[in-house]
Amino acid sequence: MGNEARRNPLSGDFTGGNVTLDARGRVLQEGDEIILSIAGPVYFRVAQITPMLDPAAPPGMLHVHIGCMLTFAAKRGATNREFIRVRTAEEAGPTQFKLLDAQPDPSGRGQESRD
Repeated sequence: MGNEARRNPLSGDFTGGNVTLDARGRVLQEGDEIILSIAGPVYFRVAQITPMLDPAAPPGMLHVHIGCMLTFAAKRGATNREFIRVRTAEEAGPTQFKLLDAQPDPSGRGQESRD
């Protein structure tokens, strides 16, 4: 953690590790599958558009593949009503998601400043 984060009274305790809880109080870990329960629109990027090859599908149907990586601020050790764990990382198995541009922004202004 940086000096500014340590001086922020809302940053909380730094000794507890990266533990946060879902809506039911269960510990979340990387790779867990969750339902994200938020109000309002979410920004997605279209990754690929392909024809639907299922012979039972109506003519002219397409698959629109979307990709999304969201970042949320979650207080360490607190219950977060937005996250509802569906399966643990072990139950879900390997994932295809990779953080491609997860370098911290030295300006401290967040990802938006890179545009």
